[in-house]
Amino acid sequence: MGDNGINLASLMNRERMQPKIFSLDDNPFHMLKASYRSSVTDISKLIEDAELDGIYPEEDLQKARQALVTPRTRLMLELTWLPELSQLQTTKLYDLLSKTDFWNILSQIGHFPELARANIAAHLCSHGRSSVEVVHCLAQSWEEIDEDRILTFLNEERLLSGFPKIEVLQLREILRDIRQRHAAAAANWIWTLPVPGTAMNTVVEHELENNPDGSFLRLFVEIYDKESEPQLAAIKDSILTATDTAGKVPHDLSSHTKNIEKLLEA
Repeated sequence: MGDNGINLASLMNRERMQPKIFSLDDNPFHMLKASYRSSVTDISKLIEDAELDGIYPEEDLQKARQALVTPRTRLMLELTWLPELSQLQTTKLYDLLSKTDFWNILSQIGHFPELARANIAAHLCSHGRSSVEVVHCLAQSWEEIDEDRILTFLNEERLLSGFPKIEVLQLREILRDIRQRHAAAAANWIWTLPVPGTAMNTVVEHELENNPDGSFLRLFVEIYDKESEPQLAAIKDSILTATDTAGKVPHDLSSHTKNIEKLLEA
């Protein structure tokens, strides 16, 4: 913090302490080790196993159970988990997520179904393990998502698990919500970087070269710009305060000038 009371670090990193926007770790399918074919009876047995494991509080496990046995909330969880991956692939992926960097992860998931790949990329963004390439993977995945294939997969699995069939309008509504969360996760990652504006320019230029008409890119930029407004307003106020203080304390002009330069860069 400078002599004028301005904390540039707090201005630049206000998002660091916020909860994760999108995390596979929080999905009840992960918590209970459930599959898309898990029925209400199966989930009750998985709760017992999870309670014995002692990893999660009982209250959290009961909330996870309720979410998975309620058709509406289950659909959101199905779509934000790892659709179309086998249990073996899911297990191997989690081992990969816990032990390696995003470069290796990206190289391993290139052949995964699009929504699963997008969920993994959003997870990496939310956990600060991102890069321009991760955001590109996220954007590209959304442009390639096949709603009909996802709908067929989920309805085939629900037939086996005993849950009601999903209609296409239900699917589209929730996919819109998920895409919004994914874009917010990517924008949030940008804000955790030392110089967000520079990183944002790099990401946008990269996307414009690959897919200038991408709908995910437009949403991502809109969210970033909206998030920028209060940030830029705070920096503007700090610059006004710094210039006012510099005028009142001219003997310390050099330090005030340096601080103003940092704020202008931000």
